[in-house]
Amino acid sequence: MSDKNVHIKRLTTSGDEWGIPELEMFGFDDTRKAIPLPVHRHDHAYEFVYIESGKASWEVRGHAYETRTGEAFHSKPGEAHRGSYDVIEPCRFWWLIVRFPEAGAEESRCLGLGGEELRRLQEALDGLPRVTRPGAEPLRCLRRIRSALQTGGRFADIEIRLCLVDFLLQLCAAGTADTDAVPPDLKIGIDDVLKEGTERPEWNPSLPELAARANVSPSYYHRIFKSYTGLTPKKYFEHVKISEASKLLQQSNLPITDIAYRLGYSSTQHFAAAFRRFSGQTPTGWRSGHSEKIDSEVPKK
Repeated sequence: MSDKNVHIKRLTTSGDEWGIPELEMFGFDDTRKAIPLPVHRHDHAYEFVYIESGKASWEVRGHAYETRTGEAFHSKPGEAHRGSYDVIEPCRFWWLIVRFPEAGAEESRCLGLGGEELRRLQEALDGLPRVTRPGAEPLRCLRRIRSALQTGGRFADIEIRLCLVDFLLQLCAAGTADTDAVPPDLKIGIDDVLKEGTERPEWNPSLPELAARANVSPSYYHRIFKSYTGLTPKKYFEHVKISEASKLLQQSNLPITDIAYRLGYSSTQHFAAAFRRFSGQTPTGWRSGHSEKIDSEVPKK
């Protein structure tokens, strides 16, 4: 699609045609502007998203996760998730919805695996961190799957299954490498910081301040915090602010200036720029599209 008014290149297909019902959906998107992605879920299926270039942010159970080039995000069966603030930033990404047999189901094979092999793979997937960093290698598998789905061939079904298993194993290997244990005392300290950030969305702690609280160097704290939460400290606190701002814009009649200062922004311009960077919309645009039209000034708890 080369038309200047077209902002997305998209491919979507499934494995049904090739006798691979476990591949419910396979897709590729190349977006030039933010696109909507509201809350959704896949019963009995995992969703895997691999970022070829750019970045995208996600929300699961109220937590934010950021993925960049060479990283992958996943949701588990039945798990509600969405693009952060219901949008996906401009990027190139691949996505797969893969169904595994339900517990106790008669079917014992999936992706050409069965029995103990299948159990071990699903156990590894269930233990994956939300964001993994497999690098560029999965791109080879994804392109081969796309080619097989589009062109077919005598061994298309075999190639698709082999590439799917290879892709999943690469995520599992990356997940194992990413799970360097966070020291217990640091985990408790970070949990306290996350709680305080939620309770005080106006809080603007610096990295040196957070590191000093944990009695570690700023660079080490930055690495451990991102490993534990999927976000850098700066991005985490920005997410908290924008999340609270979106609620105030939707549920109250507070002026945008008041919301900006209430959340610790130095100016409405700074707030508007941050809000647009995260949501793809201005605060005014968000309010007009999401307002609940209530009379009270501040949302009731």
